[in-house]
Amino acid sequence: MLNLEQTKSLFDKEAILFFNCNVISKKRAEELLGTDAVKAAIQFGQGGQDYNSFCGKKLELSYLYFSGFKIAVTYANFRELCEKGEAEVEAN
Repeated sequence: MLNLEQTKSLFDKEAILFFNCNVISKKRAEELLGTDAVKAAIQFGQGGQDYNSFCGKKLELSYLYFSGFKIAVTYANFRELCEKGEAEVEAN
């Protein structure tokens, strides 16, 4: 599990400059946190603010901003808490 400082440190270590801001590619975020965590960031985040995609001439990159990366880390932390029995998902 990661706290905010560890999350920021990991983001800073893994981020790349893309246009005018630092981002983490969707693929790299999936490698670090798992596919479900990145899906959660996209589901609960806001396009253009937490995540985005760039498509150009034969180029495509989906990526997370720091705010989206924090959502993915939150999901990964929650999943780990569930595995430890410290949190649970309520069935509807």
